[in-house]
Amino acid sequence: MFSKGTRVRILHTGELGRVVANLDNGMVKVMLEDGFDIPVFPEDIESMEPEAQKKKKPVFGAQAVEKPEESAKPKRQYTILKSQGVQVGFLPIPGKEGMIQSYDIFLVNDLDVDVVYDFFLSFFGAPSIEKDGMLESMSFEKIGNMIYDQLNDSPLLELAAWPITTAGKVEKHSKELKIKPKTFFTKTMTAPLLDKQRHLFKMFENFEGTPQGKKEEDLRSYTQRKTGNKMPKFYREPSDWLDVKAVAEFLPELDLHIEYLSDDFDKMDNGQKLRLQLNVFDQYLEKAVKLGVPKGFIIHGVGKGKLKDAIATRLIKLPGVKSFKNEFHPKYGWGATEVDLT
Repeated sequence: MFSKGTRVRILHTGELGRVVANLDNGMVKVMLEDGFDIPVFPEDIESMEPEAQKKKKPVFGAQAVEKPEESAKPKRQYTILKSQGVQVGFLPIPGKEGMIQSYDIFLVNDLDVDVVYDFFLSFFGAPSIEKDGMLESMSFEKIGNMIYDQLNDSPLLELAAWPITTAGKVEKHSKELKIKPKTFFTKTMTAPLLDKQRHLFKMFENFEGTPQGKKEEDLRSYTQRKTGNKMPKFYREPSDWLDVKAVAEFLPELDLHIEYLSDDFDKMDNGQKLRLQLNVFDQYLEKAVKLGVPKGFIIHGVGKGKLKDAIATRLIKLPGVKSFKNEFHPKYGWGATEVDLT
């Protein structure tokens, strides 16, 4: 067995981490450098401590384990005939029995310009994966790791990118992509630069036609343009006439603690609870917009912040929301988000 704190390497992926516990089933728990804890068999890891490395004897004819892909700016020994632009690739990582257990996520840039990016992958019932930085031209970078079962948690991929030119950073390009298992498995192709089969999604093929100094399109204009100037029911403008009684009876706060929303909450898993809370939130906000209510408080509690983050993700995209903030409040503490509506 490995002692706690031992620095180790996963043999089949090359990932580095530290042993944090010895499990009862003969396995050990390893915390990877990206923060994930995984159980592994002792024979699937090797110690990276200096003493252990000195004791290793070279085996004649043995192949070196391939160094894991993290980021790279490969030597341009060939020319990419058709650039694919900025892409997001998911590399399948098999478990001990050969079944896929997770996917390493890579951001690829095969354009001739460096790119500043803001990556966000959210799930229902699981922590989101977030990263930002700069990706050089003709290079790739590992963003994180997605567990196989999270494909069932409605993953939503959001990527913003800015090309860097001689004039500096120019207009932001944004794209949102809902990943569905059925289409996910049909997106398998060889990723440029990585030269391996990935589940690959093209996000930005180029950054041409970006006039500098152009005012960024707001969410309301974007929604109108995408729907042919027909605003969806949820986003319609408040009516000229308002039901005075309905406005007077409308509560300016919504408590999303699960025990107030369902009598059977103890039989629900975390994903079901979150979906119910968000459905109630959607209905509340739709009614607030319809009635022209100027402000409301969404009580989500503190906890691990999953519900708060999910609500913020929704609010930032809604044209009817003027602003929102999660600050200390004498009544709610840190457990509520204040929403100002247009």
